[in-house]
Amino acid sequence: MLEEILRGPADLLLEVKGPETRAELERIIGRVRDHGLIGRTLLQSFDEQVLRDARAIAPDLRLGLLRSTVDPDPLATSRALGVVAYNPSWNALRPRAEEIERLN
Repeated sequence: MLEEILRGPADLLLEVKGPETRAELERIIGRVRDHGLIGRTLLQSFDEQVLRDARAIAPDLRLGLLRSTVDPDPLATSRALGVVAYNPSWNALRPRAEEIERLN
């Protein structure tokens, strides 16, 4: 798949299902880096530890947090984890639509 991404204009949206060990993340991110795709990849996960480990392994990798709910303060959560994307369930976000503007 990484070879296909290299040949085309699309970026890679990589969801890592937790829990993953740090060694597994190092292997996954290493393959992305070896293909020169760090700048064209957004790694996302529901697992906060996966995001923390990914940040430690590759500080230049864009990260996204997946949520089935909406945090009490999604902006603070996003900043604390250093993510560029906060992706809650639409059904959870709909009653708190005012959060959309803050997150944007």
